[in-house]
Amino acid sequence: MMPPIGLASIAAYLEQKSFTADIIDCFAKPSAEKIIGEYLQHQRPGFIGISTTTSSFLDGVRIAKMAKALLPRIKVIFGGPHVSALKKETLAAFPMIDFLVVGEGEETLAELMACETVLPSSIEGVAYRDESGEPVFNGYRQKGVKLDAPPYPAYEKLAGYPDKYYLPIFSYPQLPNASCISSRGCPYSCSYCDRSVFRQTFRFNSAEYLYHHLLYLRDRFGIRHVNFYDDQFTFHRGRIKEFAQQMMDHPTGVSFNCAARAEHLDSELLQLMKAAGCWMISLGIESGDEALLAHHRQNPNLDMLAEKIRLIHRVGIRVFATNWSSKFSTA
Repeated sequence: MMPPIGLASIAAYLEQKSFTADIIDCFAKPSAEKIIGEYLQHQRPGFIGISTTTSSFLDGVRIAKMAKALLPRIKVIFGGPHVSALKKETLAAFPMIDFLVVGEGEETLAELMACETVLPSSIEGVAYRDESGEPVFNGYRQKGVKLDAPPYPAYEKLAGYPDKYYLPIFSYPQLPNASCISSRGCPYSCSYCDRSVFRQTFRFNSAEYLYHHLLYLRDRFGIRHVNFYDDQFTFHRGRIKEFAQQMMDHPTGVSFNCAARAEHLDSELLQLMKAAGCWMISLGIESGDEALLAHHRQNPNLDMLAEKIRLIHRVGIRVFATNWSSKFSTA
């Protein structure tokens, strides 16, 4: 049960901009639709934002229909990878949706909620219907949010946090634990990865921000282990070295695991990460068939991947591989 970090980040940003924002996590609440209905009737908000993947999209549509039935004047806004990929198609097929936030949500949603005109034609990152009912997309935002600038995600708005949430099995050594995202995007172009939200950009929090974020989670919520849910935690070598040095100079008592690309790991960096509290690294190996990999990702070198796994083991860090053949070990 992973916390919805994206929603918590958006809620914190909106509150910083003087809006009031609440979060109802449908995955964490078995009777979420009833709770949403009661919330809408009592609080009568002007907007409801629904973030969905493809698999949860129709659940979001059902919630949107309920919201419109209870509050006909409410504005329904969808965000997430599904609608970012299928912008105009979504608006054409689902009339209960008023707006789509395409890409990152913080700045676009705040501007949309503050918009005083009926048609937000000047707001980047928004898709909507024009006066004739035709879907319109204003284009992606030219600049992404500066990741050190917004407040920490509004974890406190997640009911039962952190005890209600937990990481996948074998992904942590101690409790309570939490998820954290310290970068956005990925510069690679693997065929199996969606790029409709961040496209091929890559931005990251500074090492100092990263260190103080862990302190905040520890001091505010008692967190003892963090899963960095970045696509490429170690892509910028300099910030990881600086972060590791801060963790060694001023220990937090918080361990962590992360995901990395094998090409960006070496003995020096791994030893620093181990000393800083790294417990496990996940590698996206995907397949033990080199010919198959060559069609879907850059550098499909199985010998290199096997050697990196052995290197990680030698420094005392666990390895988790997504799909592997008998050539690979997770011991």
